[in-house]
Amino acid sequence: MRRIALSGDRARLLPVAVAGDEVVALRLGVGDSGCGTAGAARVDLETGGVTTYAKEGNLLTWAAGYTWLSAAAGMKVVDRDGRSVWSGPQFLAASVGDRVVYADPYQVSGGGLAADGPVSLRLGDRAGPASSDPSGQALLRPEHIAPTSDRRAVLVTHRGKDLPMGGRATVLSICPLPQLECRQLGDVTGDFSPNAITVPASLLPV
Repeated sequence: MRRIALSGDRARLLPVAVAGDEVVALRLGVGDSGCGTAGAARVDLETGGVTTYAKEGNLLTWAAGYTWLSAAAGMKVVDRDGRSVWSGPQFLAASVGDRVVYADPYQVSGGGLAADGPVSLRLGDRAGPASSDPSGQALLRPEHIAPTSDRRAVLVTHRGKDLPMGGRATVLSICPLPQLECRQLGDVTGDFSPNAITVPASLLPV
């Protein structure tokens, strides 16, 4: 381990990926209610130089040089120099290598929450969604997507069956790539943690 003296942008940085000789990081700013997100930056591992390429939005996922950002105005995808290559409504997404699994953005409502009907999972290019992206299974109100550690599948939390006292259960499903046909693993209502699902797909029933 070695220390790197940073120069340039003085925002607090949260590393999210290593890309060759750079670190991709989420910038942390101060919002109305405390700490908030404020875009993304690159850190040169040799010089410590910080290059900010997005000054707003939450870094949702990163895929081989493209950053997917979520902000109040909607989603956008930018390249490593901050040029916007796609923009549209809010949705969920997770990178799997140089591909991205996402909830169909045209089936979601405001705030990034799924509409009342099922929402299709889609497998897209790193540079943003396209109408030609193949669709997988449709899930009811997906809430979180994360890749397994071996990148063979994604794990998705979404709404399940109706509960006796009202509302719906929250369930965890595994969806192997590239077909994204899902199998429910279990009920996680009330005890779901995103940190608990980054495991190899081979350890889970498919």
